[in-house]
Amino acid sequence: NKDYYEENTSDCVKVYCGLVLKNPVKAVKAYFLETMGFWDIFENSSASYICNFHFETVEYYMSDYFEYLFGISFRNLVEPKNFISAAVFIWVMLATICMCLAKRYYVGVIPVLPTLGLWLSIMVATPVAFSLRYVYAVFLCIPLYVMICMKAVSENK
Repeated sequence: NKDYYEENTSDCVKVYCGLVLKNPVKAVKAYFLETMGFWDIFENSSASYICNFHFETVEYYMSDYFEYLFGISFRNLVEPKNFISAAVFIWVMLATICMCLAKRYYVGVIPVLPTLGLWLSIMVATPVAFSLRYVYAVFLCIPLYVMICMKAVSENK
């Protein structure tokens, strides 16, 4: 009930904090389960991928005109068979930061800070346990991270 929550927000927060204090192990486990897709590279999901099977219950279906014209299913060619965890890209980002710090190339950390902030905000208030779309900017920055690491290594020589 949105109205009740808005009128009694402080009471709801007190109840929540009380439950966390009474059940700290369960609260920590719940937190790690809720953020699993953003730190565990072995856990993945089809969330944020092109997956035609999500829409089997609707009355409108996608047509593969490429298959109709050429006899080869384009959808089967581009649809992912194995999903990559968003955490892989997060760990690349964190490794870039660690490499910059280890090589004392501190200026290399600066371009990584926005995506680090993005990841930290997702870790604080994640809407779902798995979804690449919430950290997609980290994926887009992988070439930047590679260049930063190369620069950190070359500066250190």
